[in-house]
Amino acid sequence: MRKKLLLSSLVLLMAMGIFFAACTETVQKAYYDAIPENASAIGSIKINRLLEKSDAGEKLSAYAGQYVTPEIAGKLDLFLKNGNESGLDLNENVFLFTADCEGAVAKVADLSKLKETFQILQQQGKCEALSKKNGYSRTVIGGEFACLFNEYVLLGLNIQSTAEETFATAEKLLTAQSTANISETEGFKDMVAVDSDIAWWFSFKKWGEESLAQSNPLLNGVDISQISILGTLNFENGKIGLTYKILSDDPVMKQWIAQAGNLNNSLLNYFPATTLCYAAAHINGEQICQQFEQNEAWNQALQQVNKDELVKVLSAFDGDFSWGISAFNPMGIPNVLAYAQAKNAYPVQLLALTLQQPQMGQVVEVKNKGKNAYEAKINMVGMTVYFGEKDGLLYLTNDSDSFKNLGKKAKKPLGDTPWTAGLKNAGSALLLNVEEMLASPFIQMSIYQMQGPQQGALMLQALSMFSYVEALGVNNTAYLNIYMKDKEQNSLKVLIQEGTQIAKQ
Repeated sequence: MRKKLLLSSLVLLMAMGIFFAACTETVQKAYYDAIPENASAIGSIKINRLLEKSDAGEKLSAYAGQYVTPEIAGKLDLFLKNGNESGLDLNENVFLFTADCEGAVAKVADLSKLKETFQILQQQGKCEALSKKNGYSRTVIGGEFACLFNEYVLLGLNIQSTAEETFATAEKLLTAQSTANISETEGFKDMVAVDSDIAWWFSFKKWGEESLAQSNPLLNGVDISQISILGTLNFENGKIGLTYKILSDDPVMKQWIAQAGNLNNSLLNYFPATTLCYAAAHINGEQICQQFEQNEAWNQALQQVNKDELVKVLSAFDGDFSWGISAFNPMGIPNVLAYAQAKNAYPVQLLALTLQQPQMGQVVEVKNKGKNAYEAKINMVGMTVYFGEKDGLLYLTNDSDSFKNLGKKAKKPLGDTPWTAGLKNAGSALLLNVEEMLASPFIQMSIYQMQGPQQGALMLQALSMFSYVEALGVNNTAYLNIYMKDKEQNSLKVLIQEGTQIAKQ
């Protein structure tokens, strides 16, 4: 009987041990539950990952060691090699948030090391001595930041009234972790799931629908409270990647996103590979007109415009619209080439008619050069612009060579270059060929004129790190990717190395 009782007790103890271990693990994993559920903006950063990618620990430690005591220098050296030496688990996200108060949340890895870190900060006069109350260690950093922590989580809040009231608020947030927290919010869950070097989430929930709609008529009819923005920043080998994603349950916004078309990229081959700047968007003119018709604010804003003409102009566009700058002439005027896929030539016909009005005679002279083909001479700068329609394409250019080769594939087309690969699934795009731009005599001269010889040379040196930049719109997400010349090393490491070299000059 005693053996059975002993066995039952052991089984019960094991079950309780497993249960409490699971609970402990849950608390540790949910350290960010201390973020209040009404937070309107949250940022996250993976410090250890950035330290590893930058590979700058030794340099930063040596630099900082000149200004601190040997004890702090030793601690700092350990921290820069492994952020967890601070006592915080910096492999996990450190969160910053804005709600009724502003604060930060981090996961605790080693309570003893964390207390040691605060003791060193106290010795340097950076924070008050640690005290303990209600199971939490606490201190005030810099007289402005109330910091509370236990063996699982550290929570810091900006002091708004008194330190004691702020500590009480922090305790309430930590107590409410399991009942009223941010972790069930879809946008926050998405932010944690992307696992980025740096991420941020912003909600429009607190914004009044009426006030924002008034500032932007296009948003009329959209429930702003159902929209949030998720952003990420990542440093990869040869690339810096920035994204913005619209998260929304609003039916109007969802409809707009669903209606966005993708580029067909059939115009790429009309532009040379040496194009300095290229922009493109897919335009469904009839769809845009329908959206305007349904938007009362836009109808009121456009009352002074000839609505029939506007509808005819917009409805003509059906497909890709692309423009590019191929070079700058000695006067600094860019050579521009633009194409648009269209159903008819009405937009260029209206442009020609407008420019031929008597009041425009002193500014520009327009000649009809054939069916839907026009030549405009701008008297002030002595520049000739060619525009019209050819084979279903509207065109405009001030470059005579581009005019002679309208609708013809370039010898070395832009579409064959690696820096247009990202356009495949995009609905809009902007590309900057940094290498070609820096090789332009006009751009070099402009930088020297604006910055002076010494600063201009430093700016050119800094920009020479980059190869090209792409900005893409894909459904509900905007991408900004900056590609480095050095494809092998991490982009953050390259930025720090080059920045250090430039700072020494």
